[in-house]
Amino acid sequence: MPENFIEKKDLRKDTIQFSKKQRNEFLKRMKYSNRDSIFIYNLESGIVKKYLVGKTPIMACVSIYSQTNEENKTENYYQWDYQIGFNLGKTNHGGFTMIGKQNPFIEKELQPIIFEEMNQENIEMNTIKGLIPENWKNDTVPSYTFNYENIRFFVKNTKEYNSWNDLIINNTLTKQVLYVDISEGESCSKAPLKIKGKKAGYDDNFQYVGRLFKNKPLVVFGFTFKSFGCPSIDFIDKQELPILILCDNRH
Repeated sequence: MPENFIEKKDLRKDTIQFSKKQRNEFLKRMKYSNRDSIFIYNLESGIVKKYLVGKTPIMACVSIYSQTNEENKTENYYQWDYQIGFNLGKTNHGGFTMIGKQNPFIEKELQPIIFEEMNQENIEMNTIKGLIPENWKNDTVPSYTFNYENIRFFVKNTKEYNSWNDLIINNTLTKQVLYVDISEGESCSKAPLKIKGKKAGYDDNFQYVGRLFKNKPLVVFGFTFKSFGCPSIDFIDKQELPILILCDNRH
């Protein structure tokens, strides 16, 4: 935003409601139109909520990353201490958002991935079919599978708590195979998996598969946590590039 976009008299406030002039400047710089809509896909319900940009207030709130000492604060905030965006109220929207003319999302066609442990017979059957490597038969750690339409997921547990390796995604219709190797480090870690019949220390499902976008192939996401940067939504089709999620992941 331009310098002095937030007026000096407002820089002591935690929350600022924008004037018409500020609103117009924000929309121009973000290339949004009052005729656009905010489409929010809620992961839990699979429902898309719609807000018209022209009827949605725009505001600035002090970011949780602000370095200004709020306790006994005597100085003004800086303009960069604020996050600027649409005021959607105090509702929790857990999912994805797109702003534009048309809704890109398909409702209620995503499914959480909940793995089941494979027994030895099941492992041997899948090695015969060529869906998993031969050496899985002799492994001492559990192996898990999940099926969605013609897609077969396979993953191996590790001896470390709540960790996994060797994620394989097979499309039995197109014969495409995706080997997913996630290198952990300071900026990335593996998200815990949901296993059928095993109690988890969290309620959320992190991994999903299914149809999310109109006229696009199946998507899969949720296998990584990002400490820096943003995760992506991947397609189970090597011809489709992933969609990078635009997120605020500052530290």
